[in-house]
Amino acid sequence: MQVNKKYILFDLDGTLINPEGLINAFIYALDKYDIKVDRSEAFFIVGIPIREAFQRCYNFSEDQADEAFLKHVRPYFDEKGKFEYTVYAGIEELLDSLKKADKTLIVATAKSTIFANQILEHSGLNKYFSYVLGGELDTKKIDKVKIIADILNECNISNLDEVIMVGDREIDIIAAKRNGISSLGVLYGYSEPNELKLAGADYIVESTEEIKKMLC
Repeated sequence: MQVNKKYILFDLDGTLINPEGLINAFIYALDKYDIKVDRSEAFFIVGIPIREAFQRCYNFSEDQADEAFLKHVRPYFDEKGKFEYTVYAGIEELLDSLKKADKTLIVATAKSTIFANQILEHSGLNKYFSYVLGGELDTKKIDKVKIIADILNECNISNLDEVIMVGDREIDIIAAKRNGISSLGVLYGYSEPNELKLAGADYIVESTEEIKKMLC
């Protein structure tokens, strides 16, 4: 199936890159509080605010979550975690094909804009994107609905039928729906079983090759 869209918004973590450093930073912070977790137990944080993960899953108070984030997660991530990632197989070929098809590519991420730009530059993927927007560095609650709304406004995109959001978690699908744009869920990221279907994704694919066939 082909879906003709001019503007393609991509999530970053779990969609363009596998963010090992984010998980490493989270595990590192938990260790400071004598909480030992295996990597397989920590993957769920990809795509959700880390402060929220501390509170929801480990019973941290809001102040404790702030402390863990500011004292441990951010320093680790800023020093080395932001460069601990791999670009998913086929992503560069996908982005190159989309650009050659005259698509406008944009990153919409819950990660801070500063870190997102650093990762995109380090990976060499920045050349494919006309705009990048994430959260503010010190924002406690990341609102992906607002991030997409701001992108639509700041990029002067008025025809919502020309836009699609590509992501791996329900937060991407829900934010797309609330902004009146289409959504494409990818199964190679960090979604749980049936998460994308239950969130109401318009399309679901298993690989970057399927994205290319659908959107180019």
